[in-house]
Amino acid sequence: MKRCILAFLPLLLLLSCSSGTTPEAQETKDAVEQPSMILRDVTYVTSWDAGEPLTITASTITLDDKTNEAVIQDFSFSRTDGEGKTDLWGSAKTATVNTQTHDATLSGDVVVHKETDQFAIHAPNLRWNDAEQLLSTGEQDLADICFHEGDAITGRGFSGDLKTNTFEFVQLVQGVVQQ
Repeated sequence: MKRCILAFLPLLLLLSCSSGTTPEAQETKDAVEQPSMILRDVTYVTSWDAGEPLTITASTITLDDKTNEAVIQDFSFSRTDGEGKTDLWGSAKTATVNTQTHDATLSGDVVVHKETDQFAIHAPNLRWNDAEQLLSTGEQDLADICFHEGDAITGRGFSGDLKTNTFEFVQLVQGVVQQ
């Protein structure tokens, strides 16, 4: 009997030190979210609500179906109108996009040009509300608007309605628009 216990003890020790995954370790592994898809050096074309297609060229696009989020790195974008002319384009370092609502937060040297209305917006960060077609910054964040005629405005707390081309600042820092 003593030999049986002595033979069983090393087996018990080996089993208790096995490299198998414990339920706790599996839960930790599952808790680390993995994206659904990562695209590198990509050109991605998308459209929604029967709108004109938006072409995005990026170093990386990470899509996560669980969070309905896309993270886009080092990218430019453009949209053509119904006649095939590019009417909207821009770039930024990073964007986080809700893939359901199409709302986005853009950061890092954000530039947005709208050819048909002849203006460009420059800001460190911009938020896009797709339902309202509204671009905005934080209340204290700076933004510049440059118009084709050479007029330029810099201000804090930018809000721009792209449906009506109405632009507002909480505080004007510099600039004048000639009429």
